[in-house]
Amino acid sequence: MIDREIKDRTILDIFAEDFVRVVEKHVKYIIVSGFVAIAHGRSRGTEDIDIIIERNSKDELITMHHELEVAAFECIQSDNPGVIYDNYLNDNLSVRYVRKSSFIPEMELKFTKNSYPFQNRTGGF
Repeated sequence: MIDREIKDRTILDIFAEDFVRVVEKHVKYIIVSGFVAIAHGRSRGTEDIDIIIERNSKDELITMHHELEVAAFECIQSDNPGVIYDNYLNDNLSVRYVRKSSFIPEMELKFTKNSYPFQNRTGGF
């Protein structure tokens, strides 16, 4: 029998899976940009992954942020989830999360500008 399992997981794959394992508990999301090409076998040099999440309340974001911290992620812009929500995400600016004590890879997170990516969807993508 032919073994069809793919075992060549990259640091980006593992990082993305660990990050969305937390995010998907709280909000719908979509991974976009270069990481999608890489995940489908294309070569592209990138050190970041872009994720768009549906808009959620400040309290929901605070809960998700704290769970990301427990999972060993930190936000580069601020460790205060209220600041992240009010000064960045709510103003349509992105924030970047990394693993604690590491600068790469990083997850660039932003709110969707409309509900289009999430219409008629359930759970994560």
